[in-house]
Amino acid sequence: MRNSTLSLLLAAPLVFVGCSDSDNDTSSSTANSLGQSLANRGYPTLQAAIDAAGLADTLTNGGPFTLLAPSEAAFAALPAGTLDFLLDPANQDTLREILLYHVIDGEADSSVVSGLTSATSLQGGQLLIDSVGGDLFVNEAIVQAADIMASNGIIHELDTVLLPPQSVVDTLVDRGFTTLVAAVQAADLAMTLSGPGPFTVLAPTNQAFANLPAGVLDDLLMPANQAQLVDVLTYHVVSGTVRASEAVAAETPKGLNGVTLLFDGGGAAPTVNEVRIEMINIPCTNGVIHVLDAVLVPPGDIPTVATEGGFSTLVAALTAADLVDDLQAAGPFTVFAPTDAAFADLPPGVLDDLLLPQNQQQLIDILLYHVVADELTANEVLANSSLMTLQGASLDVSISPVTVGGSTLAATNVLARNGIVHAVDSVLLPPIPFLNEALRGETSQAIDFESAAVEATVSSLQAPLGQGSEPLWSGDPAVQEVRFDHFDLNQGQPLRDENAQTALLATGLGVERNSSGVLRTTLDGEVRWSLGWSSVPQAVQLDVRSESGSFDTPQLVLVFASGETQVLAPAVLRSAGATDRSFDWQASRAGEALIGADLVLPLAKQGATLQGLRLFTLPR
Repeated sequence: MRNSTLSLLLAAPLVFVGCSDSDNDTSSSTANSLGQSLANRGYPTLQAAIDAAGLADTLTNGGPFTLLAPSEAAFAALPAGTLDFLLDPANQDTLREILLYHVIDGEADSSVVSGLTSATSLQGGQLLIDSVGGDLFVNEAIVQAADIMASNGIIHELDTVLLPPQSVVDTLVDRGFTTLVAAVQAADLAMTLSGPGPFTVLAPTNQAFANLPAGVLDDLLMPANQAQLVDVLTYHVVSGTVRASEAVAAETPKGLNGVTLLFDGGGAAPTVNEVRIEMINIPCTNGVIHVLDAVLVPPGDIPTVATEGGFSTLVAALTAADLVDDLQAAGPFTVFAPTDAAFADLPPGVLDDLLLPQNQQQLIDILLYHVVADELTANEVLANSSLMTLQGASLDVSISPVTVGGSTLAATNVLARNGIVHAVDSVLLPPIPFLNEALRGETSQAIDFESAAVEATVSSLQAPLGQGSEPLWSGDPAVQEVRFDHFDLNQGQPLRDENAQTALLATGLGVERNSSGVLRTTLDGEVRWSLGWSSVPQAVQLDVRSESGSFDTPQLVLVFASGETQVLAPAVLRSAGATDRSFDWQASRAGEALIGADLVLPLAKQGATLQGLRLFTLPR
């Protein structure tokens, strides 16, 4: 049976106390014992309690000991009448248990204590030791002054009186969490939380429950809603004894309901799901309790979170793409969610075209380019240089500046039941994907009116730019009138015949051709062509005719059979003003087997126009 005095002690108000600026004190003479040092240093209440408990001789002549000494203010913070009750000779055993819980066998200065995660007291109960926000904690108490030396040990001053641990449920009862206890009982979880565990319980205060919207708590406590109540309560429980610093370091442990929690230690006090943790590390015999100032509500799935978060255009796009059910699956997923403003910044007509039923596949490709098959916080995202998306292409990640796929993170770490959402300030555009293997080697032709390929045929290696009987680009003149601002993304990769003499103009999102045959890009980014090479050619020449010089130096990206990737910059063979340029690559590893080869042409948004390009290869 629990001692009634402990129940009274545990009813003390819960506060998160700041750390004192007291310096370590090693100036006292170690000729004084622990008992004498307490008397000399001004701990009259603790000294009186030690005398009343019959421990004065032990702490004067025994040891060495490490004494965790509650300050005068710590004793004064106990509920009215508690101290008098404890000093009554009839309650000496209870007082003795409490005081021995403040004593560790052996001498451990602050450098030793700070390196521990726990210690066993002379009372037999475990003490949790932790460092959070620059403060050293023993259980929920902050070490205010450390390393007060004595002849038979060392003293560390605490701002709170420590109480020997009980089970999770008993601790909640005795510390006055009446609403949480009522909810635990209504959910039939009392027996579970009294079991061996261990459990880490995130315990909302009574006031936290009172702050819920009117009627919510009453509804949760109704028998018909028990499953929902269980879901809410188990979201407040993590398996294991997780100290506050461990929770912050883990960042995303899961509640017993399987949904991720997000801890953060970067502010004045640690938080979970942006809820302040008022008190940390209350030890229990079967776990630990951290006290919250708000109730955690398990989030919905990603489409629900997107709807509640105001991503209305994204939700409309997911619906048009028939991806809502997919993103309601177990996942986990990380979604880089364009804001409504990001969609509005697309060129006129682009969004409307994407939402047309005939363009559903292109819409799916774009949306899946925003999804990673993992649950990654912002910190975890930025720990990568690139992320593979469900669309099949990767997103580049930069930390200076902080961007994903070239887009700035507008908001981060929005939790969902099956993943996490980060808002981005622009729509991410996938690189043009490879053509279907079935199309390789066929005569190039327009697949449909809204996305056409234009063929260029050359007759010899390094033909002078713009010379010869053929125009730079040939094809159906009617095709050249087509605007390339539609999104058949299966088009746009070079098709090459067996003699490597044919290339296709890449066209894709944000690229259009005017009636003069000029291509114009309306979006930043790179145009990438898959070359379909099986081995490294001896030489490569690229001719580019542009309306202006607004593109960066092209690159060849070679992926060898070993998996090695090589990025090659060219030499400039010839430049005729700002319009005509030729680039040359002389391969040092000609003939080596390849599993992939791309030509990358970075385009700038402002005034970037292409009139045509040709690619020649000299096989080995």
